[in-house]
Amino acid sequence: MCVECRNELGNATREMENQILKDHKECYERILVAFMRTQGTTPFSLSRLIAIKPDPGYVYHKSVVRYQPRIVEGMVCPKCKCEKKLTKHHVFKSAIFGKNGRNDILIYLCRHCHDKLEIKITEMEGLILMQHKPAYVNLYTEFMGPTIGNCFSPTKSLGSKKAKS
Repeated sequence: MCVECRNELGNATREMENQILKDHKECYERILVAFMRTQGTTPFSLSRLIAIKPDPGYVYHKSVVRYQPRIVEGMVCPKCKCEKKLTKHHVFKSAIFGKNGRNDILIYLCRHCHDKLEIKITEMEGLILMQHKPAYVNLYTEFMGPTIGNCFSPTKSLGSKKAKS
């Protein structure tokens, strides 16, 4: 596939994935609540947090207020009570939901807890997107359409003629 087509297909795929994840917005709040409630290394089930049928009327339940009602000097990580430098975590991923709007809800966590939460979020997104495998096939088929032969660049086989000296 040529670079231009690969980029176009990549953009279309990201747009589709972002829409799917937007439809599952409530899962981002659920995972934050589950993460904050677990102690130590206690695992929690991601599959219970993911709504197979997303709620189109979802309203944010202000979960961050339970853990960080306001920003104050000397704030600690609400998960582990660490006093080290805290990092901003967007409850609703800014790459999907945007910034500086009603979806820009922040919680401050230490780097260690932030990294652990991001791993859980990535796993959650993978589980959500895995439920939509047919959408990827449909997108690819629709994208390639009748021009499928024009988008692939010729490849050289390993046994091709040697270059002339």
